[in-house]
Amino acid sequence: DLDPTLSKGLGPVVPPWRPPLPDGRRQATRWRRLAAGVVDEVLLSVPVYMALAADAPAWAAVAIHAMYHALPSAMFGWTLGKLWTGLRLVDRHSIRTPNVARIALRWAVSVLPLLAAIGLGRDVDVVTAVSLAVYAPIVWRLRGLHDLAAGTAVVERSPAGPGLWVRQRTTTSVMTKGVPTR
Repeated sequence: DLDPTLSKGLGPVVPPWRPPLPDGRRQATRWRRLAAGVVDEVLLSVPVYMALAADAPAWAAVAIHAMYHALPSAMFGWTLGKLWTGLRLVDRHSIRTPNVARIALRWAVSVLPLLAAIGLGRDVDVVTAVSLAVYAPIVWRLRGLHDLAAGTAVVERSPAGPGLWVRQRTTTSVMTKGVPTR
């Protein structure tokens, strides 16, 4: 009655769509990344709007963006949006907080839509195209162009699951006559 590969300890026949990393954590889902991004952009929009309303030069928005995204990512591996949604930024190879060079490259690619908006006079078509080029790969690969360029990944903060609202993940689950047992 058991799947022969599971009963031999070989794992499932179909690999999970988010296989665990060596430390047990999984890549963040696109929905958690979207939630973290929305939180980050809402929090970021307040100081950017205040700076632009005070007739600050356009590069001030880029500096605020860098301080909000690059600084905490380099120090802690998260932004406030990632922290709230239980996510963390890691180096894809070492599974640790990325070094400053990787963070700088990731930030430089992620700020391309903002630079397009500033440099091209807020042309909606160009900004939309650049934004899609940077962020659309998250839908298919769970990693955006900025992650791919920098060799980073956004993962769950802990192997137990992404955040406070998720119960402990079970690692061994076997189906017996259609009923899951643990």
